[in-house]
Amino acid sequence: MNGISARQARRIAAALEKWFAADQRDLPWRRRTRGIQQRAYRCLVAEYMLHQTQVARVLEYFDRFIARFPDVHSLAAAPEQEVLALWQGLGYYRRARNLQAAARLIVDEFGGRVPRDLDSLLRLPGVGRYTAGAIASIAFGEPAPIVDGNVQRVVARWLELGDALTPRELESRVWSAAETLVRAADQPGDFNQALMELGSTICLPRGARCGACPAAKWCGARASGRMDLYPPVKQRSEVRTIHAASVIIARSGRVLLNRRPATGLWANMWQCPTLESEQMIGAGTIAAHLRQEHGLSAVLDGPAGAFAHQTSHRRVVFEVWIARSARGRMRAAQWVALEEIAAFPLSNAQKRVLEMARA
Repeated sequence: MNGISARQARRIAAALEKWFAADQRDLPWRRRTRGIQQRAYRCLVAEYMLHQTQVARVLEYFDRFIARFPDVHSLAAAPEQEVLALWQGLGYYRRARNLQAAARLIVDEFGGRVPRDLDSLLRLPGVGRYTAGAIASIAFGEPAPIVDGNVQRVVARWLELGDALTPRELESRVWSAAETLVRAADQPGDFNQALMELGSTICLPRGARCGACPAAKWCGARASGRMDLYPPVKQRSEVRTIHAASVIIARSGRVLLNRRPATGLWANMWQCPTLESEQMIGAGTIAAHLRQEHGLSAVLDGPAGAFAHQTSHRRVVFEVWIARSARGRMRAAQWVALEEIAAFPLSNAQKRVLEMARA
């Protein structure tokens, strides 16, 4: 199939909308709310959370986040550290900052109302073409296309879009097909959600469940029996290895935490004093760093433990050191009781470090 005709688009859209109405997953951001703006806000939060994160993981956070920040005004007015604390464990913390920045822009420039047109949505921090289309279609019923990894896989299989296309050509063809499809739908929001649902539950990267697919008869890859060839596999980028030495400095049931820089990995999150390098880090280097950068004179034991933490683009190998004694006052740091740590936004890696402190 070289493209999707208007007739095919109507049939595919109708089949997916019917399937979605009967078989959709019960997800909290899909549930009916009193007003369209509340639905739009919940959609906004969900889309930020779902970016690069599995649905099952987001389910652990969504209701709690909405309970604390039930509308755009409460999120806009909250301290950033409180937003990050509720977000901790979801990762990609820039999303949380962008979400709050979007809420503040909505309050300041859109009268506290989530905009419905694509151009205005694209002005929100962290919102690209996909997120704008999702909010416009799901919250407001606008016929705006969406393409994420799942949608690209579904459409690439329908149209057998493979290695003959450059990545840019593939993306362009998929977006064009997605626009044709959503414009043929009776309920654009339901159709877009059905398309995503199809990719995440049936049209899987491996082991596609073609027998359960409501659009199987229009799928070129299924007809040729070559589902696993589409879309072509992307070349993985090289993963960097970073070494990190985290130092547990404890005193009277409290540990010393400092805040990370405002930019970079885990920006503005809290941590045990940590030194990062592309090389292995020895005790002498750590002690010199604490003295020169933080004004602390420390005697170290360790390493007491080690573990590796994987991020999207790097592998961080942590070694955990114990300060047997430490003198001086660390700048931009706080002594925190173990039972109070939950109020501080921490990366998952630093949570593991602090588990060693508890031990």
